[in-house]
Amino acid sequence: MMIVEAGDVFKQAIMITGFVFVMILILSLIIATATGILAGKAELWLKITIILAIIFSLFIVISVPEHFLKEHLWDHIVKIHVPKIFLWTFGTLLAIHLLLNFIDIQSWITDNVLIMLLLAVFIGMIPESGPHLIFVTLYAGGMIPFSILLASSISQDGHGSLPLLAESKKGFLYVKSVNIVVALTVGLIGYTMRL
Repeated sequence: MMIVEAGDVFKQAIMITGFVFVMILILSLIIATATGILAGKAELWLKITIILAIIFSLFIVISVPEHFLKEHLWDHIVKIHVPKIFLWTFGTLLAIHLLLNFIDIQSWITDNVLIMLLLAVFIGMIPESGPHLIFVTLYAGGMIPFSILLASSISQDGHGSLPLLAESKKGFLYVKSVNIVVALTVGLIGYTMRL
């Protein structure tokens, strides 16, 4: 018989409470915007997808063994990744908010779309998914065209290249070079097509 420590139950309760809180928040937003469902189908689809992901996450938190809960979910995801994701998201949104209030970034971006394309592609070389949020936020705000977001998405592989970087720096640079060439090509084609 497995003995469950009080700390493990507390960690599990914290994760379940967090998931349920986010799900209630999203459900309340869906109910609040139910009158505009036809106008916002994409938003509704996104909210439903997030709710399904939360339900799946709740199932995992409730059903996994204590070792997996403590070592992988709590010690790795909650303690390491959640603070980083929060800080990247908060920092990016704060920086963009401040830039929009004090600098006319909209006109600069409009005048320098090719520079934004190069920035998007080369920032994608960073083996971290946080910087990509800058371009997602700019696209969501209507400040950059889809071609720049697409190029950023192609060049960005998040943590996926970290094992390769640890194993072979030459292999890492080769893969990133291919990503850059493809991202620039697709981004330039999208730019010429006004996407």
